[in-house]
Amino acid sequence: MEKNESRQLPEIKLGETFFVIDVAFAELREKNNPLNIILFKDMEDHGTHYSFNYDQQLKTIPFMDSLDTIPVRLEQMVVLDPEGMAIKYGIMKEDLPIRDSDCRCDMELIRARIGGTLPSIKIKGIEFCVDIRNEELRPQSGALESIKLLACEEVAGKEKLVFFLNSVTNEPIKVTADAGELPADVEMVVLPSRKWLDPCIAPGKSLADELDTLRDYPLQHGLAARVYPIDQSLLAKKMQDNVGEPTYQKSTGERKKLRV
Repeated sequence: MEKNESRQLPEIKLGETFFVIDVAFAELREKNNPLNIILFKDMEDHGTHYSFNYDQQLKTIPFMDSLDTIPVRLEQMVVLDPEGMAIKYGIMKEDLPIRDSDCRCDMELIRARIGGTLPSIKIKGIEFCVDIRNEELRPQSGALESIKLLACEEVAGKEKLVFFLNSVTNEPIKVTADAGELPADVEMVVLPSRKWLDPCIAPGKSLADELDTLRDYPLQHGLAARVYPIDQSLLAKKMQDNVGEPTYQKSTGERKKLRV
């Protein structure tokens, strides 16, 4: 089972493939292939359960006719992972509603955000302040560098930002694909999209619009990035076809998009 900051995440088997259930970001994530993601928002929400057609070859929801699909029925997230949903919304498990749509963002978090308190996210247990206006994550203590969001790679259609981290110094680095081997002491960090990081940042929105956004992208307790071995990255697949020594450097401000 995949481990989050403090607990093992539940899994489900679709066809012959195991997926991690990550209710924090309302997604299913292929085990050992973490950028293959099925979002709950892309499923049919029946109020009592979710359903979708699953392509066993592509290992995702097909967006065109496919001959190798199976129907999938999923319980509500409050049933699939009640502990995770309780952490997300800052309530006791016994206080969870019976439907996902009845879960509400913690009003204390909303008041704090309206009052100017920026959200936070943990990366490998280190707390970072989320500053979307300045496009960065700032460490709340210590001598670590800020993480520049513009230097992260966006995963198209998956609501994710990706960068690489030196696992010894905990500093972000850039790794090039023109190499035959993966560098040592480097990990892949996967952040949620800006909407997940700070759903209250869009200018000119009314309070009603803000609250509507918070239903899909709630401010939440215990927000944490996901960290994986670099060999589970798309970069690793590219490197398998290249020869040479890996080169890596400090991240730049260039934004790229990855397609999976």
